[in-house]
Order: sequence, then C-alpha cells, then structure tokens
Amino acid sequence: MPPARDRTARFITIAGPATALLFLASLCLMFRRGYDFTDEGSYLLIMARPREYPTYHLLTGFLFHPLYQLLDGAVAPLRIAWLAAVTLSALCLSLAAVRAAWPPEARPPASLLWPLSVTLAASSAAYLVIWLPTPNYNSLNLAAACLFGAGFLGYPAETPPPAGKPPPREGRSRAAPLPALLVAAGIWLSFLARPFTAAAMAALVALRPLADRRCGLRSIVLPGLAAAALLAATAIYVDGSFAAFAGRYFTAAFEEGLAGAHSPGTLLVPDPAYALGLAGTPLGPCFLLLFLYGFSLGPSAGGGGRAEAAGSGPSAWNLLRLLLPPACLCLLALGYTGHWWYSQASGHLLWAAPLGALARCPAARRGTPRPGRRGPGAAAPLLLLPLLPAYALGSNNGLTVATSAGAFVWQAALLAVLARLYPGDDLPRRLALLAWAGLFVAAGIVLTSLGNPYRQELGLWGYSRPARVPAGGGELLLPEAAAAYLNDLQAGAAAAGLEDGIPLIDLSGRAPGAVHALGAYTPGTLWLYSGYPGSQLYAQHALSKLSCGELAAAWILFDTRPPLRPLDPRLLLPHGIRFPGDYEVAARAIYPSPAAPGVTYLRPHLLLKPARPLPRALAACRARRAAGGPGQGPPAAGPGPAPPGLDSDARRPLQAAAGS
Repeated sequence: MPPARDRTARFITIAGPATALLFLASLCLMFRRGYDFTDEGSYLLIMARPREYPTYHLLTGFLFHPLYQLLDGAVAPLRIAWLAAVTLSALCLSLAAVRAAWPPEARPPASLLWPLSVTLAASSAAYLVIWLPTPNYNSLNLAAACLFGAGFLGYPAETPPPAGKPPPREGRSRAAPLPALLVAAGIWLSFLARPFTAAAMAALVALRPLADRRCGLRSIVLPGLAAAALLAATAIYVDGSFAAFAGRYFTAAFEEGLAGAHSPGTLLVPDPAYALGLAGTPLGPCFLLLFLYGFSLGPSAGGGGRAEAAGSGPSAWNLLRLLLPPACLCLLALGYTGHWWYSQASGHLLWAAPLGALARCPAARRGTPRPGRRGPGAAAPLLLLPLLPAYALGSNNGLTVATSAGAFVWQAALLAVLARLYPGDDLPRRLALLAWAGLFVAAGIVLTSLGNPYRQELGLWGYSRPARVPAGGGELLLPEAAAAYLNDLQAGAAAAGLEDGIPLIDLSGRAPGAVHALGAYTPGTLWLYSGYPGSQLYAQHALSKLSCGELAAAWILFDTRPPLRPLDPRLLLPHGIRFPGDYEVAARAIYPSPAAPGVTYLRPHLLLKPARPLPRALAACRARRAAGGPGQGPPAAGPGPAPPGLDSDARRPLQAAAGS
C-alpha cells in the first residue's frame, strides 16, 4: 500500500507521538499526588509482603513485589514504572492492529507503522478512568488483555519452513512462537489478576480455528502448553505444591462468601444510572459526536476512500477533523465536577469513533472481508470483542463501570476489524485520524478522573501538603486533612516505638492504607472490611487464624465513631484480649472519609499499643483459647455497645477536635 501523501497524515505522524509523549509525561507529574487509604492501600500491602497472606487468591503481590523492592517502596516511581509497563503492552496490541492495514506479504513503512501505533497506545492510559495509578489487579488484567490480543491478532504468523522441510499445506501456516508466547503470557498474567478472565481467554484460543482456517491443532496446543508451564511454575513458587495452591483458592472463596463483599451476580445487574445517565452529562453528546466523527471517516458505499483521498490536501474539512478531538476534550472537562460515576463510565468513549467508522463500512454491513487484505483471517479480530466483558469477570461492579477501564481493548479490536474490511487505499490516513481522536479522548477521560480521584477529595491538582508513604519512604502530596492524618499517626507511632513489620489490626475497617503508611501489616487477612453484611463473621474468622504470638504483639487502629455495621471490638474477647483495657493510646488522628463529591466526614481514629507484657498476653490468649476456643465469641450479627473507656477517655475530645 502506498504511504499517505496528504498533509493531514504527515502532521499526525509527527504531532501524534509528540502529543502522546507529552500526555504520558504530564501523567507522570501527577503521580506524586494523592493516596487512597482503602483499595490503593491494600494493593501496597500485598505487594510489600505477599507471603503474609496465604489465602489471598489474587497473586498480583508476588508479581509486583520485585519492582516494589527495587524502588524501595516509593509510590510515585512505582506508579510511573507501571504506566510504562501498561503502555508497552498496549503498544504490542496497537502494532498488531495497525499492521493489519497492510497485506501479510507487504512490509509496512516504519514511518507510518510506529507513529500510528505509539499514538494509539497512549490511549490505554484511560485505564486511569478510576484514579488508582498504583499497580493493581485491574490494570494488570488490561495489560494481560493487550498482550493476549497482540498474539491473537498475529497468530498464526507465516514462518518459513526449516531447511529440508516441506512447506505447509495450502490453507495452513506454521505456528510462529512469538505470537503464541504473547497469548500464553496474556493468559498467565490474567490468571494472576482475575482467574475468570484467564478462563475466557483460553476459550477464545480454542475458538480461533473457527475464525481462521489456517489455524490447526498446533495453534491451540502451543500457547496452551506455554500457559500451563507458567501456571505450574507459579504454583510451585507461591505455595510449594499444587494441592496448597488449589487450597488457596478454595479458602479464598469461602472467606469472600463470609464477608458478602463480592457477588458474582452484580456484574449481570443492569446499571441504568451509568448507562442512561450518559445522556444527562457531556458524555452522551461526546459519544454521539465521536461516533459521527468516525462515521465521516468511513468509506462510502460507492467509491470507497479514493475520491476523498485525491483531494485530501489542506482543507477546512481536514482542519475540522484535527480540531474536533481537542474540542471533545474541552466538552468532557465541562461536566466532571460532582459526578463520581461520570468519570467512572467515561472510558467507553474510546471506541465511539472506531464504531462509527465501522458502521459506514460496506464490507462490515455485508460481513465480507476486503479482497486481498487478510483473507480467511479477517474474522479473527471479532473474537477479541468478547474480551472486554471477559475483562470484567470477577468484578463487584455493574457491567458499564467494570468494563470502562478496559475500553482500549475494544478500541484496538474495532480498528483491527476496520483495517481488514476497509475497501479504499487511504486507510493509514483514516487510522491516523482515529488514533488522533482516541488520544484526546483518553486525555479527557483522565482529566475527569483527576477531578474525581477515587475516595479522595476533589481536584487532585490542588493537593499540596507532603506526607511519606510508607514512613521513611517516598513523599506524596496530599490534601490538608489526609496529610495531617498520616503525619499525626506516624509521629505518635514513632514516639510509642512502632517498628517496621509489626502486625496491626485495622478495626476501623477502612484504612489499610494507614497500616501500610506506618510500615506495619494486617495479620491474617489483607483487609478487615466493615460495612458489609458479613463483616463480623469475616473478622471473627480472620482473627481465629492468627497465632497467639501475632495477637499478643498486634497494635490496633480503631474508629471511635463507628460507621454503619462497624467491627465489634468484642471479637477480641475469645483470644484473651480485653478491649480497650489491655491497650494504651499511642496516637490520635482525624481520618478524612470522603462520602460524596465535595463531602468529607472527619472520623476520630486511635492507634492503640499493647499495654500488657508479651508473656502475659501470650498466656491469656492460650488459656482463653484452650477454655472456650477462638470461634466462640460474641454474636456476629450485632456490633454491641461501644467500649466504656472510649466514651469518656477518647471519643469526646476527638469529636471536639473534629468539629462535631
């Protein structure tokens, strides 16, 4: 295919990568700001000490632990490194999608292939539609989907037969190792993040021969064996045996059922507040505008793209096409304030323009591939479309939100479909304009997320007070209340002698990030959730797994103004612990708990240090467990009255300090 000679394509091949790099660099500057005390804190806990949680079923901590150690736990460099990793995986998928614009036997010009792919890959930063930039299982699942998609689109690739070997039969191709390994790596990484998504990927590999008759049994066996080998090595490394590895997942399923925090059926429940609400915000007009933008780039039923390509010089229409995506960015920025769900649903804007271009493609309406382009493999990208719903399997959100962060997969898949069905010769220019639009849409999506950071105060760019996470580690810029909370906790903990690696039981049920910031860890389970129907049962079970040594040495973080369904301190009684009599106050701090956009509740927290000598605490725990058993505690259904000592000694002064 001849390279595009018009000024629009040349402009995008230069300005696209430059704008993409500027966009990613701007994101890196924002990674010093913000810290979520709930989900993000749990991500850091698991990657700091993955072996402390033998029943946690997501294995992301083992994967990220070497990077965490290499960067000495500094959060901002960790976020930057992970953005680079996700972008590189997206670049693999982008190269595979853009490469489809040329026939298999043609060598695409690097002056077009790489600039378009880099511009398209930068759109993957829309995974920050929910502002959780620290490495986590959701973004790992996106990176896995990108690697899987890259291998899937390029598999099976044509490889020359070895010397002395006959060429493959007509209609078949030899399995190339690189695409097969990318598919295997995608399945493996997805298993570490969300095992259900990995199972869906394996099913897509089995269905690949239906979309491409060149694929034989080898195209299934080779990635299958590679993925099985990676999973087997993971099982041995993580748990030492296959039986213990399987037991980890059975135990995790039982514990999640106790808490009632996650329900597989949630994904199937419609979320009209997100889907229908798009029309009441700038998201609805933006989606329609981008769809029409893509529709204008699609070929007509008559002459394809040739007529327009002939007159594709500098014109008002081409200038409008270049300026419309930045206009969408501005339109997105108008409506972010005050809508948590507004930013969470905006990721789906990424595939609006490719869908519009595909809707106008005559070959798409007829269901036939473009002659001479990809032949029997033209339907393969369609198999990637189920990958986005599969990406959401295991989520506790509705389908609209659960798939929003992975919308880049659909963007790349639809572009790959378009590349196989487009009838004209000016396809690279069309892809350049679509990639250009995606870049600005991704910037608008991230802008809405910066305005509504996950469970933090509005406006991430306004955070200015420094705090260290963890204590003695890298510095982050936080809101005034959040920084004061961490600084007060860390100062009191240091004065009371809290050391790194000490167990700390979070009875507040909502601050694993504070535990990590203190250099401690949550024993037995990653997070004692509060507020769920089974929170008491879950906490009772988690405490029963702890040894008396851990319980005797553990500090406690306690919320003196209990939330809905709080964790009952009487759960400690079956372990020989009298609360709060066996503890002394080490620090007092005011926890900022965002409840709605612009609304933050101030909750008094106490950091409590064990007051009893360790031998005495050990003896009390062993005696109580021997007499009654750790499972015999207070009724799990009700929280019971607040401890009397906290009413008089702690709650009133802290509430006064909070302004209540």
